[in-house]
Amino acid sequence: MKKYEIQYIDRLYEEKIYQKEIVKANNEKEALIKFAKLFDIKDYNSFYQPLFMWENGSWFSTFKCINEIKAN
Repeated sequence: MKKYEIQYIDRLYEEKIYQKEIVKANNEKEALIKFAKLFDIKDYNSFYQPLFMWENGSWFSTFKCINEIKAN
């Protein structure tokens, strides 16, 4: 199983916080599906839409990128 770092941005008014989640999965698609479930997002493909945002408590979040973490 591989590890993926999924980066996203939380926004509240003018404040912006860069966040990340580490997800274990067999491939990028599976990692995004697991990440989507964390935030109760029905379709992981939504992350690829440039204006897609989801509510994260009081914050609005946007997907930034996903990268496989290479083992050393």
